[in-house]
Order: sequence, then C-alpha cells, then structure tokens
Amino acid sequence: HGDESTATMALADIFRFLADRDAHPLRERLRRELTLVFVPMLNPDGAELFRRQNAAGIDINRDALRLQTPEGQILKALRDRLNPSVGFNLHNQNWRTSVGRTGKPAAMSLLAVSFDEARSDNPGRIRAKKVASIIRDAVEPLAPAMIGRYEDDFEVRAFGDNLTKWGTSVVLIE
Repeated sequence: HGDESTATMALADIFRFLADRDAHPLRERLRRELTLVFVPMLNPDGAELFRRQNAAGIDINRDALRLQTPEGQILKALRDRLNPSVGFNLHNQNWRTSVGRTGKPAAMSLLAVSFDEARSDNPGRIRAKKVASIIRDAVEPLAPAMIGRYEDDFEVRAFGDNLTKWGTSVVLIE
C-alpha cells in the first residue's frame, strides 16, 4: 500500500546485503540456489501521496479480480510469467497488533495466506505455513515472544489470497 513504506525500506536493506561483494555464507547460498525477483514498490502514486490507493483512487491490493489498474495487471502478468513457488506479501505492522491474547505488542506478524473462505489447506498453503515457521524460528531470538499471527480472513478481491489461489504460496509479513 502507498501508505506502508516499511517494506520498501526493508527491501533496500536486502538489496544492499545482496549487492555486497564480501564473502558471506547466506549471500553466497542465496545467489547459488535461488532466483529472487522483487517488486520494491507496487503503488508509487500512493506512496507519493502517502495513501493506500493509487492516483485513480483504487486500492491495488483489492484489484486482483477486476485488474482495472495497470499496477494490478503488471503484478498478475509477472506472477503468471514467473509462476513463483513462494511469494512474500510485505506490509507495515499495525502498532495496535498484539501477540495473540497476551496484550504484548507484535514486532512482526506472519500469515500463510488462504485461498478460500474455509481456510483450507493444499500443498501450496502447507508450504507457506512451513516458510512462515522458518521465518518465525529465525526471528524469535531477535524479538522474543513478539511475533504474532496476522488475521487470516479470506478477502476474495485481495492479491495475496488470489496469488495463493493461482498457485503461488504466499506468506504475508506485517
């Protein structure tokens, strides 16, 4: 969303890490074993105006079915062309989000995104759950007891939900 700049800034840090030429086992493994594709900002109009919608007043994240925005069309075409096994849907963490019912603020929330209202499992969603678990295990020592689970209400118009439906395992990171 245009009013959620944290993800773009975090990707800039990742780009800097990946571009560094010093030997680092993780960087070398990522380069050797993965093909990474990034969309650092899907809504530049919204970012400039610091609002969720693009310049036409449309929430791109809710344009997965109608594909009325150029941004939505590009994202769908990219997904169809690459057919990635895993996608990451990056957002800002809402300051009011807590870790379960503890009342403790969440530094990060994760979700293996659903593809239907029943929140069914299929191989892709199970893969997303495993990836989310790996992320949680890696981050937990840095933010003990501060990782939440994002609400998993199915949103029929949302890109994350539809990317999962179209065959890409999606992990939402708030």
